[in-house]
Amino acid sequence: MLNLHSRANDFYILLRSDVRLLQIFLMGTLLGIGVFFRDFSIHPFQIALTFLSGILTQLIWMRILKIDISFLSTVISCFGMSLLIRSDSFWVHPLIAFLVISSKYTIRIRGKHLFNPAMLGVILGINLFPGTWISPGQWGFELTVGIWLLVFGFIVSGRARISEISYAFLFFYFSFLSYRILRFDYRWDVLFHQLQNGALILFTFFMITDPKTIPDHRAGRILHALLVAMIAYAWAFQFYKTNNLIWALFLTTPIVPLWDLIFKAEKYTWTE
Repeated sequence: MLNLHSRANDFYILLRSDVRLLQIFLMGTLLGIGVFFRDFSIHPFQIALTFLSGILTQLIWMRILKIDISFLSTVISCFGMSLLIRSDSFWVHPLIAFLVISSKYTIRIRGKHLFNPAMLGVILGINLFPGTWISPGQWGFELTVGIWLLVFGFIVSGRARISEISYAFLFFYFSFLSYRILRFDYRWDVLFHQLQNGALILFTFFMITDPKTIPDHRAGRILHALLVAMIAYAWAFQFYKTNNLIWALFLTTPIVPLWDLIFKAEKYTWTE
């Protein structure tokens, strides 16, 4: 028993040594549960092609730019695309993976890549490739409750800038949703139902938290979370459009360099 506890503790220490390892562990768990127990409507071959394309694309850019960097971020991006994007074709996932991983090396401002790859992959998929969609309601109630517990554990264990932007976004977004319930005298079950959105979970803890594409300064991160929440709310409940979270993050991404210009801070490095 002591040996088992020691191994578990060593495993936890390893995951905490780089927050990306914890992300990979949690996202891999979610994908595995979804594919084998929840019928996520994604073929294992599509997943394999996504990872193959993403890793090969990074290898190509590493050779072109003569750099040597970790593959952990690319693996996280591939998990994100596998969890969110659905397609009728086998070629869409690897093509999107190629495009978004390439964007990390080609669309950069002051040394930072601009777009979160998983977010950009969803935007490209639903707008450029027929027969491609995202599946936010694929989890089911029981699994969603478990996921919330997992991801809260993730942000508690994560770096400060990751946890604070998640908490800030949730606070602002659910404040807007609560205001809507009070204004129109809806039942609070409506808010509870919105908590069961799998896309909201992935967005809050694995997309908006990307430390390489969010503002460097704490004040900028909190203001950015407020802006994303405002646009997401307006997109869904003022303009009645779908995929509000993804579009809100996409539309606010070009503002990140402005936050970095206004609020000076050191750029994030994965060694922190």
